[in-house]
Amino acid sequence: MSIKQRLYPKPHQEHGLVVHCGQARFVYNLGLSQRKALTRNYRQRGVKVTYATQCKELAQLRSDVEWLRKGSSEVQQSALRDLDRAFGNFFAGRTKYPVFKKRSSKQSFCIKTASIRRYNKRNAGVHIPKVGWVKFRISMKWWQLEKATSARISCVNGKWFVSFTTPPPDKKKAGEGIVGIDRGVKITAMTSDGDALTIPESVAESKRYNRLNKALSRKDKNSAGRKKILRKMDSCRFTIANRRKDWLEKTTTILARRYSWAVLEDLKTSSMTKRVPPKVAPTGEYLPNGQAAKTGLNRSISSASWRMVETRLSDKMNVVKCPAFYTSQRCFRCGHISAENRKSQAVFSCTQCGHTDNADHNAALNIRESGSSLINNHAPREDFALCLNDGEDPTGKILTSGIAGNPRP
Repeated sequence: MSIKQRLYPKPHQEHGLVVHCGQARFVYNLGLSQRKALTRNYRQRGVKVTYATQCKELAQLRSDVEWLRKGSSEVQQSALRDLDRAFGNFFAGRTKYPVFKKRSSKQSFCIKTASIRRYNKRNAGVHIPKVGWVKFRISMKWWQLEKATSARISCVNGKWFVSFTTPPPDKKKAGEGIVGIDRGVKITAMTSDGDALTIPESVAESKRYNRLNKALSRKDKNSAGRKKILRKMDSCRFTIANRRKDWLEKTTTILARRYSWAVLEDLKTSSMTKRVPPKVAPTGEYLPNGQAAKTGLNRSISSASWRMVETRLSDKMNVVKCPAFYTSQRCFRCGHISAENRKSQAVFSCTQCGHTDNADHNAALNIRESGSSLINNHAPREDFALCLNDGEDPTGKILTSGIAGNPRP
């Protein structure tokens, strides 16, 4: 389990954190270069590169390079451990081949042993090698933080964070029953019980981002004004992403407490967001193919975070996926399937039995019915660990009456 807290380093401490990030990135990229070079002629050389062999070579490198010798060996060895884990995930088929880390991307480093101490009710400190004690804000229960075994320091949008790795909490009693969830663009998730769950829109931040995007087009490529606007745009994206993640975590946690099984459509999001093939006239000219409208739909699908909803539900409860064919055209009451049943995006009216319902709710009922027969073939898991205790809400913004509302992030 990981607990993320905001870090508040002093100016001289921030310089040390930046140095650690640079050294970790350098060691990671150097280790990746070595593995790629030896992989090409692996059979001829008969050399196998592992975390242990690279750590031995790192010790020799530190004795030759003063810049690395002044840094923390724990941070640099952790970078090699991250590289070894990345290759392990690649060979297991979970991720793609590791790539080099850029200075412009997210910067982070890991410390294997986390030492923390509490200053007062709201503040505490974490010890970072070569930097000292750095203050962070307490936003979770202290008894959860003091069990931390390791920590990862990261910098996102100019803000520093520390993520503590802690043992999984005690198992909590899961909910009961089955819920069908229909994912959409207008309504992010509609449950079979009639709860319409929609990610809150960041209207003000979106408008600000659009204004900055227009101003960016008028700036010179290498000007200081352009860099300033880019930082502001990153801040807007960071705020919107945080609000979306906050809603996803709270909503999926409440669903996991209420139900034991969730049934989702087996959607191929990557295929649904592909570009439209170009339409070429016999004369060789390109004709309109509807890509502009498809771009807006792709953006809406990405903003709805369908994949993240599925991932976080799978982490917290039992999830099965049913075929997505005709779930929005089938009448839940009589089973009649027709494209004419879907009068509009929001209205479902069966042409055979006259049953009328919200289109997304009718689809959620069909999804639950389809998944009920699949659940018998799946063994329930019992290794779930919810992040929040029963009845606990750190922000106090989840509606106690249910999840049909949109809690403000």
